[in-house]
Amino acid sequence: MKFSRLILVMLVLTTGFSLPIAAQSETELQKLYINILDQIKVNGEVDGDGDVQFSYEDRSYFLEVNENDTEFYRLVLPNIWPIESELERLKVFKAVNEVNKTKKVAKAYVTNDDVWITVEMFIDKPDNFIGSLERQFKVINEAVKLFVDEMK
Repeated sequence: MKFSRLILVMLVLTTGFSLPIAAQSETELQKLYINILDQIKVNGEVDGDGDVQFSYEDRSYFLEVNENDTEFYRLVLPNIWPIESELERLKVFKAVNEVNKTKKVAKAYVTNDDVWITVEMFIDKPDNFIGSLERQFKVINEAVKLFVDEMK
């Protein structure tokens, strides 16, 4: 055993430090997310990209399923604002920047001439997001409001 590997093993055993969990399959993650949504009385289904889409308080969201990085979590509210001109695009970039600068864990960005808002974070296990789900929806709502206010 190499010296660096020995040190890593000793670190894990003596400090409680844990290594990243093994990747779960796409299907396992989809089932996990759907089951968690069921717990809060929300119906989720797998979309064409393999993500789990659902509606919550009259908005359509999806949970990104990424079996290659189960410690990265992304809740997405897509298509909140269509960009209809190049002049508007400049205003959108300023509003997006204000959201990103101001809101914790929220990210606003432009994709396919539309604005999306996400909550992104690192988690220990794929199901660790449920404890803060209500706060995540609140942050997204605040980010949407800030974005719309900036666009006025």
